[in-house]
Parts: sequence; C-alpha cells; structure tokens
Amino acid sequence: MVAKPKKKQVMKEEVEVKKKSRGKTFLFLFLFPFLVASAIALVVLTFAGVNVFDTLKSYGSSLPVVGSFLANEEASFTSDDGLQELKARVRDREVLAQQLEGEVADLQEEVTILTEQRDAAQAQAIELRQMQEENKRAFQDVLDTFEEMDGGTAAPILLQMNEEQALAILSNVTIETLADLLESMSAEDAARFTEQITTQARTQP
Repeated sequence: MVAKPKKKQVMKEEVEVKKKSRGKTFLFLFLFPFLVASAIALVVLTFAGVNVFDTLKSYGSSLPVVGSFLANEEASFTSDDGLQELKARVRDREVLAQQLEGEVADLQEEVTILTEQRDAAQAQAIELRQMQEENKRAFQDVLDTFEEMDGGTAAPILLQMNEEQALAILSNVTIETLADLLESMSAEDAARFTEQITTQARTQP
C-alpha cells in the first residue's frame, strides 16, 4: 500500500525531465540555429544592397492580418507627417501674410504722401496762375492808364520808373501812344528806349 505513491512520484519526475530535455533540444537544434542563420542572412543581404525591411513589408502586406496592420501603421505615420507638413505650411502662410500686410501698409503710406504732394503742387499751380492773371490784369490797367494820358504827362512818369518796367510799358502800348511818349522825352532817352525796344523785338520769337 505504501509503494504505489512512490512509483507515481517517480513517473511524474521522469515526465518532467523528458519535457525539460525536449525544450532544451528544441532550443539548441532549431531556435538558436534559426536566429544565427537569420542574422547571417540579414548581414549578407544588407551588404548585397537588399532592403530587408522593405522586402518583409511587401511580403507581409500580402497577408490579410499583417497587411492590415502595416497599412494602419503607415496611415498613422502618413497622417502625422501630413499634419506636421500642413502646420508648417500654415505657419509659412502666416509669415508671408504678415510681410504682405507690412508692404501694403508701406505702399498706402507712400500713396498718401504722394497724394498730399500732388494736392500741394496743384494748389501752388492754381495760386500761381491766379497771381499771373492778377498781374496781367494789373499790367493791363497800367497800360490803359498810359494810353489815356497825354505824352507830356506820361513821359516824366516813365523816366522815374524802373527802366525794365518802363520798357515793358513802352513795348506793349499802341504805336500812336509810343510815338507820343518818345516825342515827349529828351532825344537821349528816346534813342535809348527805341534801341532797347528794337533789340527786344528782334530777340523775341
């Protein structure tokens, strides 16, 4: 009655020893040689220019489960890369937009300055034209006054005026008034003014 449990225990130990022995045999005969051969093959193929990982990827993609996993992983990486690239583009567009806004502001300021300068030049031109018209009217009034005066009264006034102004009046009065004024002057003054009027008429186009 006592010997039977010992026999069962001995058999159990023998089974465990056989399992351990089989495990060691599998490791030494199959797993280790496979790993060594795989490492050697990886080195050789790498030196031969073969991309082992791309090859495994292509073979793995033909398998439904592995292909789906690889596709999901690739899509995930692609999505992340695309998002980063999109963010970079957005940042570049923002920087470009800020630069363009600055350039537009500078152009607007320049346009404002040019517009102010144009308005000022136009105002000056209008003012100058008005002054010229006023001077022209005033000069015409002076001419009319000398036309109405007799030579004896007008000649002494001309001789007291600036010679340039007097020459301008003599050059614009009628021939009759000019002759009357020159007759009322001394021969020397009449000759001087006559010479100047003649020279001025020759030089004018």
